[in-house]
Amino acid sequence: MIFLATLISRTGELLGAEFKSRVYGTFERVTQLLAFGIPPAAAALAYILLFGWLVAFSINFIRHKNLVVRRRGGALHIRGGVFTSREYVVAADQLNYLDIRQTVLSFFLRFCTVHINAVGYSKYSDDVSGVIPAVRVRDAARTLGLVFPEWKPAPRQLRHNWGALFKFIGDASWGCVLIPAATFFLRWLLPSWSGFVGWVGFMLCFPAYWFLMIRLIDYFTSGIARDGDRLTLHYSSGYYLHTIILPIDRIAWVCLRQSPIQAMDKKCDVLIYSYAEHSTRHHIRNLDRQAVQEMLGLEL
Repeated sequence: MIFLATLISRTGELLGAEFKSRVYGTFERVTQLLAFGIPPAAAALAYILLFGWLVAFSINFIRHKNLVVRRRGGALHIRGGVFTSREYVVAADQLNYLDIRQTVLSFFLRFCTVHINAVGYSKYSDDVSGVIPAVRVRDAARTLGLVFPEWKPAPRQLRHNWGALFKFIGDASWGCVLIPAATFFLRWLLPSWSGFVGWVGFMLCFPAYWFLMIRLIDYFTSGIARDGDRLTLHYSSGYYLHTIILPIDRIAWVCLRQSPIQAMDKKCDVLIYSYAEHSTRHHIRNLDRQAVQEMLGLEL
């Protein structure tokens, strides 16, 4: 996008003001026609971002087209791609963990994606990332049983107390309050920029409230469980909900973190760091400290 913008600008300067005015004038008329009442500059930026997203979506779709995942003995065979076919063979006993992900939208549509973490796998941006790109939640257990029979998610055994709502939404709420407040203040301070400031503030509210929704869902779904030598961790990170199936022997170290308020309530945040090419942190909020110690076999 920067290259094309520079190309048009510099070409206009070289070929004269008339060419530049025609190009920019045409672009302005098109964006005004498609803006539907919003500022043309904001509309142009939105369409550029939308085009970039469509390109990324198309590349990702082509990468996962014809995806086939097979389990043969102790090996996982993964093949996919259209123009460039890629095939991977991953030892099932060398997986660091299994990651079942959801966004806000896929949570309400009852879909999820399944990713694996293994040394060397999905290291590059053009690799196939999700071994199961989309599956209904009700069918996830059956699908996982076909490919990962030993990796079964367990229902929550430990969860936070219901009074811990602010622990989940506290930091997420700041953006939902400060962005609208800053928007109203700037519109009052800069009345000539009122329309543009209002539009930018309105758009910035979307990721803030989207993040708050993730944390609210996390509040109702977060927890931890143990089934034999594997843990199932339910938590959110960024804009994703994660269900992690993690073998005990893949845990590098565990941190039980307490604030002064949590210490009085005998609660803690559980930070589990797992072995991988890069350190991976799994953060589960506000669990009972004694119960976590007993589940993980910790003597603190």
